[in-house]
Amino acid sequence: MKSHQEAYFMGRIAASITHGLKNILAVVSETLGLLEDLASAPSKTASLDEYLDRVKKSVAIVSAQVAKGIALVEDYNRFAHILDHPVQKIDLRDSIQHLIKLCAHMIRLKQVKVEQQIPETKTDVHLTTCPFYLYMVVFEILDRLMTQMSPGSLIKLQLEKDGDTAMICFSIVSPENKSEFGINIQQLVLAVEPFLKALEAECTFDEKEKTLRLTLRDLNPDKFAFC
Repeated sequence: MKSHQEAYFMGRIAASITHGLKNILAVVSETLGLLEDLASAPSKTASLDEYLDRVKKSVAIVSAQVAKGIALVEDYNRFAHILDHPVQKIDLRDSIQHLIKLCAHMIRLKQVKVEQQIPETKTDVHLTTCPFYLYMVVFEILDRLMTQMSPGSLIKLQLEKDGDTAMICFSIVSPENKSEFGINIQQLVLAVEPFLKALEAECTFDEKEKTLRLTLRDLNPDKFAFC
């Protein structure tokens, strides 16, 4: 197994989640400090309504942050169980959205946006695959794209399904509304080649459309093998 790449990937995801939780706890701590100040030394100039309003706003902030923290932990817990069944049938659209949530902190740091294009007539895109390797490959693509993008850029992901084949299309729109694609495709493919092989997938680039395409196929669980 390519344990170093897998460990690096899991470490990056863990760091993204823990940074998010750290930010949440910082806001909660600051807000609780404000509540403590209000409780110990109520303002003599503020009316009772104003005082209660400040307390309610502080409680609302804490409640919202706690809800965000619970959602983060649930997303990470789902990720932690991703290898319970190495090959399984997944909703590809839901899985990609889950990965984007896990990478939210990194995306904010890069000052870019990552959006999955959802058609008005949404249909589930089911695929039998290894979710862990799928996440690794998509993460590697996103990470390399974000590294070379300018702040304010947008990565658009679009899904297509044809029989037992699914496709994830990656395109970039710069702040000037121009299509850009500056990464070295050969280096990218080389970096994820063992995982592409295990997924029976291929990564190609459409020069005309400036679109990177990750083509995936349904896997036979009995024939799947880790790298």
